[in-house]
This record gives sequence, C-alpha cells and structure tokens, in this order.
Amino acid sequence: MIAVAAAVLRPRTGAVVAWLCLISSFVSRVCGVLRVTPPDGVLAPAAAERASWCPQAEFVDEEGCQQWELRHRADLDSLKELCKSGPLDVLLLGDSITEGWHRSIVWKKLKFTEEGNIFQDSRDLQTTFGPQRRVGVAAIIGDRTTDLLWRLRAGGLGEAVKQCAPRTTHVLIGTNDLVHGAAPVEVGQSYRQLVDELLTLRPHSRLTLQLIMPRGSGGHARSVSYLKWAKCPGVGDNQPAEGPDLDPQNCAVLFQPVSEVNRMIARMATEIRASGHDVGSLDCNSFFLNGKDQIARSEFPDMVHPNGRGRAFLSQCYQSVYHRHSHPLAPRPPAP
Repeated sequence: MIAVAAAVLRPRTGAVVAWLCLISSFVSRVCGVLRVTPPDGVLAPAAAERASWCPQAEFVDEEGCQQWELRHRADLDSLKELCKSGPLDVLLLGDSITEGWHRSIVWKKLKFTEEGNIFQDSRDLQTTFGPQRRVGVAAIIGDRTTDLLWRLRAGGLGEAVKQCAPRTTHVLIGTNDLVHGAAPVEVGQSYRQLVDELLTLRPHSRLTLQLIMPRGSGGHARSVSYLKWAKCPGVGDNQPAEGPDLDPQNCAVLFQPVSEVNRMIARMATEIRASGHDVGSLDCNSFFLNGKDQIARSEFPDMVHPNGRGRAFLSQCYQSVYHRHSHPLAPRPPAP
C-alpha cells in the first residue's frame, strides 16, 4: 500500500522524495518503490525515472511502463472527449479482459488491429448495451486492484469519473493480483478500498462488481480443447499460474484463490447494499459454463481472455442485468 499512499502526495513532494533518496542507500531503496505522479502539463519523466511512478513497474520493463502510460492517457483523453456531451450510462473498469472490448491487449499495439490480437471483433460493446447507451471504458492489460486504485486516486481517472458521472460503474478486476502472488485476503482488502473509492466518487450511482473469471494455464496447455473449472490435481490451493512443474492440463490453475476472492466480492456487495448503496455482484461464469464444468477453448483461446465468441456470452450476461426494466438502465423511451 506504500505505492497508493505515495501516489497521493502533492507534486512538490516528488522533489523532497528525490532529495531524501540521496541521503542514504536505505532511503534510496525506499524511494525506489514510491510512485509519484508528474503534475499536469509536465512531460513524462525520462526512461530511467519511469519506474518511480509506473504502477506496474515492479513486474514490467521500461517498454511496458511506456505502454501503460500510453493506454492510461488514451483512456483519460477518450473519456474527456466522450463526456463533453453528457454523462455516461455505463463506465467499464478493469484489466485486459475489459480492455479487449475496445483496444488491442498486445503491449506493442496501442491502437486496435486484427494482426496479432486474440480478439476477432472488439467493436460490439455498443451492441451489448444498446445503440442509445453511452458507454465508456478505462482498462489496461495487467492491471491489479491496486493499479486501478492508483489510477483513480492519483492518475486522473477519479476526476474523469466525476466528469462522466456514470449512472452505472461496472468493475472486473483481481485476476492479475492472484497471478502475481497476492493472497486472497490481500486481494479482498485492496478490492474493498477500490469499492470505497468508487462509492466516494459516485455515492448515488449503481456499482456492479463482476466476479473474477476462470483462468487456465495458458501457454502450457496449447493442446487441450477446454478449460475445466476445477482445481488442478496434485497442486496446492494457491498454486502459481504458470511453472515448469505444472503439466499441460485442462484445469483451472487458480481455482481455489479465485473462488475465495469471488466469495469475498459477493459478500462485500451484499453488505454494502444493506447499508443503503446500490451495489451488486455479477457472476458471468455461469454463462460460459452453461450447466457444465468446463469452458471450450474456442471461447477462451488462451484460457484467460474470451474471444469474439466468448464475448458473446459476456454480452448475454451483461444484458441480463442492464436490459432489465427494473434496472436504472432500463431501455429509454423514444424521443418525442
């Protein structure tokens, strides 16, 4: 949580932190993990300094940080332009699964291109919510709950949320926390902070918390034809997502921790709703499983991200919520 705390420091504090880093090697090591956002209007820091404020710096290289900043800035610019003409009906927040609705998730391709992209069609988001709905997206490949929280508190996304005033905010995040070794209880704690931040920004709007989706072993299981939603045999409850000791199998490599976090999210939504906020959880996994215990690889080509066919199931799930007449996003009456 040091990263989040440091992110809310005033820009002038960055100079103080830099001065302290010269005092001793100990403070230098501490400063190495502090992430201070450059003030508005100031150019991004040089490559050597980029790791001091890139939220994903601990597990991506310089190019990854550059791509993260490009995507973050593109999201802010897109929302700023979109919301000039009025508030949003839905704002989607998350990681690569959400980002794939409108942009390539390949690091080296900021703009959407078919080449090298696992998605066959990323332009069906408007169809999912309806042509008259105003829908915005802010999502970056690899983001964790802490990264999204950083964007809201210090990266300018919080101001964009206020400007866009979404009637509903839809969140899908958490799988990358687990992949990078966070324990379910840690994910639950950071997720609650994220929810509290969103409630502070939009206390009277709808907040939908989508449960984390199943995750397979990716590149280690190219030959399997489906992902079974069950724990891999012979491994522990919190086994790593990838590794040389994990045989190519059609099992869910993070079955236990994903299940634990999803229970926390559902319970969190229930508790917050009881306090008077319009918060609900959404389980789209059942739309993929459809009464079975497995998901076809034709829908989950890398066992992490749904492709065009897989997103059709996501569309059905979203429509089951956002097209209900009793929901705040019930179909609008035609213009007179």
